[in-house]
Amino acid sequence: MVEWLFKGMCGINIDGENKFKIKPIIDGNISFARGKYKSIYGAVKVKWNKVGDSIK
Repeated sequence: MVEWLFKGMCGINIDGENKFKIKPIIDGNISFARGKYKSIYGAVKVKWNKVGDSIK
């Protein structure tokens, strides 16, 4: 469950050494997500919210 929150809803994915790909899965019922992953290279933070038909 926690893995889905980081990889899915927040979209924090490890893409190699010291590389991260941010690609959240935005469901129609979810309008906001915020997360932080503390890697050995530093913090990776993500925050998004749905406003109408756009994502900020």
